[in-house]
Amino acid sequence: MVFVGKLDAKTSAFVFQQIRASGVSASLATVRRGGTGFDIELCGPGNNVISDFDGLLLVSVKRKKSATKVKKSGNLDKVNI
Repeated sequence: MVFVGKLDAKTSAFVFQQIRASGVSASLATVRRGGTGFDIELCGPGNNVISDFDGLLLVSVKRKKSATKVKKSGNLDKVNI
């Protein structure tokens, strides 16, 4: 579910508290007081993290490491391209 809109601080805090108590994954972006910048808050069992990409904050998903290893074959120094 996605909600986009304007909420006052009290309602926003109440809604996010209810979401946090339900145990689902969620993110909340709010404008800071004074209108300069914003805050992002994540909650839930998901594997989401906030990544800074050249000053742009993005919500990204952590990748699980593969259990299998890739076997190298041949000499990669002598590859004709």
